[in-house]
Amino acid sequence: MCVVLDTSVWISALLWTGTPHRLIELAEGGVITICATTEILAELRGVLERERFARKLAERQTTVHEVLAAVLHLVALYPTSPVQGIIPADPDGDMFVACALSAQADCIVSGDQHLLQLRQYGGIEVLAPRAFLERFSPETLQPK
Repeated sequence: MCVVLDTSVWISALLWTGTPHRLIELAEGGVITICATTEILAELRGVLERERFARKLAERQTTVHEVLAAVLHLVALYPTSPVQGIIPADPDGDMFVACALSAQADCIVSGDQHLLQLRQYGGIEVLAPRAFLERFSPETLQPK
């Protein structure tokens, strides 16, 4: 199963051990494939570099560079597709839909209300992390 994670889910998954972190574990176990574009990774880098995450990175004894290197080992990279106007209230969210379309992903996992309001786009479901894990338990997911 191919999924696209939005930046808020990435941040929660990488820096905390709550529900979104389970998605990282599923990817590490080969149960899901996380799809990304260079645009998504650039946004993730920019957010991780914010001062508000410096203490959390220090607590985890890691750097933005090390986190991004680990992310690169987890994701399948796809070309950026020009898609605009899908989420007029939050144009930055279009990049996640574009990635999902390019990767022919099964789902976008998001914590962003603008993305979640889509519910689906082009046959691709948009679910919150908890909803994704409730809908697709590890037993129902097939290893890639």
